[in-house]
Amino acid sequence: MNKEIEIQKKAEELLNIGAQAYRESDYDKAEKCYRQSADLGHPQAACNLGYIYAYGRTGNRDPENAFYCFNLASINGNANASYKVGGCLLLGKFCSKAAAAGIPVLPAGGIPASI
Repeated sequence: MNKEIEIQKKAEELLNIGAQAYRESDYDKAEKCYRQSADLGHPQAACNLGYIYAYGRTGNRDPENAFYCFNLASINGNANASYKVGGCLLLGKFCSKAAAAGIPVLPAGGIPASI
């Protein structure tokens, strides 16, 4: 089997395990699985991880990591994450330091507005 396909399958498996853990309110396990899946390149996992940080599911809220995860997922084509990034920028939530630092934010589809 192709190595890339194996990575995608593993990322999808971890996403599903994380989603099940989230539904069961096992947020620590969900965070771990989402993090591993996002590290393998799964944009939905990165978006879900953003929600864990945004709402403090594992303890304290972490708005900067939430914005980072939403932005990462958005850059990789996740429409929901693009919506969250836009809302964060519009309302000034989760992103004051990140936005000021010039983190690039791409629209849905990942195409920069300057192109």
